[in-house]
Amino acid sequence: GLNEGEIKDKVDRLLTQNDGAKTLDKNPLEVFNNGYISSTMLENFFQCPYFNYAQNLLKLKESDDGEMRVNQTGTMLHALTELYVKNFEKVTDKESSDNLVESLMKEILQDEEYSRYLNNPMYSYTFNQLIKEGKRVCYAIFTSLQNSKFKPIGVEVEFGGNCQFSPITLNTKKGVYKIRGKVDRLDKYENNLRIIDYKTGNIKSDDEHFYTGNKLQLYLYMNAFLKDGENSAGVYYSPVHDGYSETEDRTYLMRGRTVNDKTIISATDVNLAPGTKSQVVSVTLKKDGEVDSRSQCLSQEEMQKYLKYAIKVSEKGVEEISSGFIEPTPYEGSCQYCKYNAMCGYHSDTCDKTRKEKDVKKETIVNALIEGGEN
Repeated sequence: GLNEGEIKDKVDRLLTQNDGAKTLDKNPLEVFNNGYISSTMLENFFQCPYFNYAQNLLKLKESDDGEMRVNQTGTMLHALTELYVKNFEKVTDKESSDNLVESLMKEILQDEEYSRYLNNPMYSYTFNQLIKEGKRVCYAIFTSLQNSKFKPIGVEVEFGGNCQFSPITLNTKKGVYKIRGKVDRLDKYENNLRIIDYKTGNIKSDDEHFYTGNKLQLYLYMNAFLKDGENSAGVYYSPVHDGYSETEDRTYLMRGRTVNDKTIISATDVNLAPGTKSQVVSVTLKKDGEVDSRSQCLSQEEMQKYLKYAIKVSEKGVEEISSGFIEPTPYEGSCQYCKYNAMCGYHSDTCDKTRKEKDVKKETIVNALIEGGEN
């Protein structure tokens, strides 16, 4: 990889001013990424072009002050869920689940990144709370798998590298680019696939954030895994709580969209009966067994539209990034916790470039493809 001096030299040569707007003089994707791009870079760009510039092109990092960073707790829980799913067949009940979590956490904490904090009494409470949350989230994973016909066929499943799944191809006005990445978990039932991504913090799985490019990953990545005869059954963010409050609301309902098909829904939650609400996904059945209109469902045709929309928005994002645009034009709320807000000079209370889309529904996304000439 490039060292900091090399990155600075490249950026100094790239940066220019276009009619007062911050732009890069050369295609940053060619300079930094050899024609490959990740969904994280795309989402960061739609969140704010300047944030993407600082985070993914300059690759700025916070200095190590010897204290545990907030994102490290999330990383530990993420590692735990991966190892747990690989070993969940050893679990038979709550006690065996808790025992497995304790064993796996001991293994994780031996990593040099975390072991340096073990003897610091300042973090004993943090680790105790992490283990408690690990037990809760992992038992929720166990019960959801026990009550589902979908079973994991892989964790940390990669595509676009030296693996069985090809990269996603983006055909843009700036050329052909490739997306590579990995999903936390890939489940399968018969010829139906679903993607699950474990997320800490505030999960934004609504249509607004998908439509505006802020949350593309799940629908974008599903394109890489569907082969001949396979269908998308659903895409989900599964919550992992890294807060420390004992009174915090800790629901483990998977957030996302399920395909409205009786076989898929019954396989997703075998306990779901007419007149009840699923404890696994956001689906409710009416007394006659039909899906309630408030459920987070898509028809198979609508799901295909969402997957195609993710490609089209990604292609548009690549064109913007490759044009060198890095002007601070944040999406609403992006500045609140941004670690680069002292660099960009943007003030959301006085600037008028904050973006926001209102009243986005699934029809908005489907119609966007139709209006764009996609069928």
